[in-house]
Amino acid sequence: MIYTIPARYGFADALAKHLAAYDPLTLSHSEIYLPTRRAIRTMQRAFQDAANGASLVLPRLRTLGDLDADELGLSASSSLEAQHIGQAALDLPPAMSQTQRLFLLARMVDQAWDKFLAMSKPKSTPQTLAHAQALLTLLDTIETEGLSLDDLNKAAPEDTAFADFWEAAAKFIRLVQQELPKIETAFGRISAAARRRRLLEIQAEQWGADPPSHPIFLAGTTATIPAVAELARVIANLPQGHIILPGLDPYLDIDAWDRVAHSPSHPQYGLLALLKRLGAVPSDVVPWPGTDAEITLDRHWALSAAQRPAGALPLQASQAPNLSGLMLAEASSPETEARAIALFLREALEDEAATAALITPDRDLAGRVAAELQRWNLLIDDSAGTPLTATPAGRLIQQSAALLGERLDPLLLLTTLGHPSSHLEASFVHDLDLKLRKSPAHLDAQALATLSPDWPDGGALLRFFAAGLRQAAPLDRWVERHLSLLDLLCPNLETWVGEMGDTLAKLFEDLTHQSALMTPLSLAEYGALIIALLSSETARLAYGTHPRLAILGTLEARLLRVDA
Repeated sequence: MIYTIPARYGFADALAKHLAAYDPLTLSHSEIYLPTRRAIRTMQRAFQDAANGASLVLPRLRTLGDLDADELGLSASSSLEAQHIGQAALDLPPAMSQTQRLFLLARMVDQAWDKFLAMSKPKSTPQTLAHAQALLTLLDTIETEGLSLDDLNKAAPEDTAFADFWEAAAKFIRLVQQELPKIETAFGRISAAARRRRLLEIQAEQWGADPPSHPIFLAGTTATIPAVAELARVIANLPQGHIILPGLDPYLDIDAWDRVAHSPSHPQYGLLALLKRLGAVPSDVVPWPGTDAEITLDRHWALSAAQRPAGALPLQASQAPNLSGLMLAEASSPETEARAIALFLREALEDEAATAALITPDRDLAGRVAAELQRWNLLIDDSAGTPLTATPAGRLIQQSAALLGERLDPLLLLTTLGHPSSHLEASFVHDLDLKLRKSPAHLDAQALATLSPDWPDGGALLRFFAAGLRQAAPLDRWVERHLSLLDLLCPNLETWVGEMGDTLAKLFEDLTHQSALMTPLSLAEYGALIIALLSSETARLAYGTHPRLAILGTLEARLLRVDA
């Protein structure tokens, strides 16, 4: 059965409200597949609200992006074919870490640089890593979409101006095609994207071979990934399979839907593509139970009219839409835009029960708004997380990475020692500041230790700087020295606390484990590597954010309902 929850309802609340009325035994055996981990947390809160203080056994909540091979193996039924499929999931090679994969691709780029990529241009570790990072992103996209490297051979541009570039690129692609499978076989691992796709495929095969007898719900996704779309097709054909779509537009007629089918940028295009994959049309979709109340005033009519495909007949309203509370604000600059949005969010908090959210895929705008809200000491929950480079711990790690060599920048030294996370006494940093005012632009680490060796708070730190590395060193040596400095600055390990701390700890652990894949690095190259890795990771604040404010991406916004 295919359902939709109209946009005027809170998706998670409406879903939980109806399911909470299920028989407890049936509900406890049900499975709900959701787009993200955050969606699971949202559904857990929705079930809590729906229970209204009563006890409730939750269904099994799982994310499409994090299927577990052990769960697939254990959930296989007793049939021989299903057991075989479960074992196939358990036999999948483990996922290669992103750091390991990046280093292996960097090695490949390094080997191919002079032959295919930059000809006579000099290469550096940061350049090699940048090319490897771009290649990693491309390969992840190929794996997620279920394509192969051979498909790149068909992507040659028709413009002859790119002929020389494409000839060189094609040679490099052939190298990747030849070497990457050998590398994965040698290490006994595959990419995380390929493993996720294969697990989804195995789950679809398992259910196709032996349909489960309990309810299965696929909720809140448009299934734009081919493996997810195939899983949706299988679920739709299960005896107790249910697809719940987010906000299918009820105002589009047959002519408009036909035009949506040729408009990939239209918001409803993904839903229509999924329906075609399921062998259904929009008229086959029914409202989720409890979401079919009569509409008296509806602002979504206006939204549908505004997004109506070009060439479709105008949408005729039987009554005036509800546009109360809507306004248009035009900003003269990005800064003014962020400040205005922050003011709206702050104003919403005047109502002690109100919730408010900014919905945007623009990460720059999200960052500016979050910064503006700090004027009122408001930390906002950002569903996309914060790049580690923009976090206090990330900035400390970046700054301290430049202080591992034999030459020190006095200003950077003082900035790092005075970081809010540092446990050094302010008097020590102040005294050091006074002594360094007449120092040269770059200070010899050996000379720094002789400034005042009897400072009780800084003696160990000064001795550390005196032992600065003077030349290129293996990666694990840089990591060991870097962690030693962080331990001197933050002896109580605040840097490694919470979800953000776990992310940082795993990053350094992975760096140590994969260090043999990198050639010796200079200090500058190590610093560039740290910045590249921090830039590719995000973390969400585990606590301290305002409970009634949020920044949401378009995916997360489908599941929530806020007041403003």
